[in-house]
Amino acid sequence: AEVAAALTASEMPVVLNVWASWCVPCRSEAPLLERAASRFDGQVHFIALNVRDGQTEARRFIAEFFAGAPLDHWSDRGGNIPTD
Repeated sequence: AEVAAALTASEMPVVLNVWASWCVPCRSEAPLLERAASRFDGQVHFIALNVRDGQTEARRFIAEFFAGAPLDHWSDRGGNIPTD
């Protein structure tokens, strides 16, 4: 419900990025996403969603690529994306 609520309730445009720590394209685009989130802070709502990694892998990826970026992070290793 949180992801669906964030997508529909935001008065700003929303960028939803689905990633995994082992995904090569995800690792390549992560620095671009971090810069965009910082540049458009307060104008665009950025959500980073991980549905495959455990907490250790997800936290390591976030620390490496998204540290300090104004992004919301959601994870669910089982691949269950919360919806309404």
